[in-house]
Amino acid sequence: MHIRKAARQITFLLLAVLSGLLISACSSQKASSRDRRKALEAYRKVLSSQSKMKDYTQIPYSQYQEDNQFGLVDINRDGIPEMLVTTDSCYHTVLLSYISGQAELVDSNLAGGTDTGGYRFYPWQSVYYTESIHGSHISSYCRFDGKESRLLCQRYDSDISPENSETTYSVEGKEVSADKYENYLSRLTKILKEEPVSMYEITEENIREYLR
Repeated sequence: MHIRKAARQITFLLLAVLSGLLISACSSQKASSRDRRKALEAYRKVLSSQSKMKDYTQIPYSQYQEDNQFGLVDINRDGIPEMLVTTDSCYHTVLLSYISGQAELVDSNLAGGTDTGGYRFYPWQSVYYTESIHGSHISSYCRFDGKESRLLCQRYDSDISPENSETTYSVEGKEVSADKYENYLSRLTKILKEEPVSMYEITEENIREYLR
């Protein structure tokens, strides 16, 4: 009798714990869904405001210029996507994230597009690659944790012309030799899994379709 009673109590406790876990999971899922909606709403406001886009990109911006595009990628796989915005004929690209209740600039050094190697994303490792060409040539791998971007490694060529350029390398914020940089980069790229990003022309229709 006592054994049956104890078994019933244990069964009840297990069901209570499982129910609690289920409720907690559902609540967490709702919160994530709600945060995602808020993030997309913040991104819609950015794309709908020429003054906000100028603040982020620091260049003149025409909302419906043909070359202007946007795309979404969840770099750190937290359920809230980051937003890419290309302007100025796709030569200037910025990365935004929803942080502390608003759209924040994460990186403004992205140049070109995925077809030219200007940026690439590896969400399984929370890593992205950027390439900036403005007189100098900078290639960087960064990790994004949902709040800030941290530089992993970088190659800096002082001039885009090889004959006039001086090259320096850094890993985790410290200047290193070319060999140490290449070894680090080789180990890093072996584990990276790229995820393509679909880009859409900035139009009212596409904003409603993909940012809802």
